[in-house]
Amino acid sequence: MSQHHAGRVVERLTDISGRGGDEVTALTGYWVRYVLLSSGPSADLIPVLDGAPGLRRLSSAGGEVLWSISWVTT
Repeated sequence: MSQHHAGRVVERLTDISGRGGDEVTALTGYWVRYVLLSSGPSADLIPVLDGAPGLRRLSSAGGEVLWSISWVTT
């Protein structure tokens, strides 16, 4: 998998239109274990990522939010 493909997966994960799918599963193909959202204008993405299947919020401090990826098998 290419870095370009990984960027598209993250873009789809943060799609605020509510469309979702297998983005978290695709990230596991890159051995991604955590998703960190930095503080700033991206705060609108917090509820999107909170609702993403396969992500579990671990912590929130200083405007940053950290989720772990649940390793779900199909």
